[in-house]
Amino acid sequence: MKQKFRRFKMFFCFLITFCFVCESAKAQQYDCNFKPPVVTIDFGTSHHEKNVDLSSLSNYEEVNDECPPDGHYSFVTHTSNCFNSNWNTLTEDHTPNDIDGRMMVINASGDPGTFFINYISGLKQGTSYEFSVWLLNICW
Repeated sequence: MKQKFRRFKMFFCFLITFCFVCESAKAQQYDCNFKPPVVTIDFGTSHHEKNVDLSSLSNYEEVNDECPPDGHYSFVTHTSNCFNSNWNTLTEDHTPNDIDGRMMVINASGDPGTFFINYISGLKQGTSYEFSVWLLNICW
């Protein structure tokens, strides 16, 4: 009896696996056509200024430090030995082929609040848009 049940179980597992393998995956529409980005936000390089203005943020202040203190942010090309190596060291940003590309490093404020805001114009009603962002928690 146990052997019959074991065979049935193996056949059932095979059948389920076969069904999943044969089923086509549908991740997005087949006729999807991405157009150029409506907006691209980057933080510049060490040779070119950033294209964002965050001066209106009330709980955060910009500093020029690769390891900003609590409640501060900075635009840096790397981090190194921040807070006795309690942060991951990043030797560069994620963008390929941008020499000395900057990233925004934010150290949380004790008083919670907005840490990034940017208004986007030119969006059309009834249109689908893709939103993507690169985020990384560098604090251990």
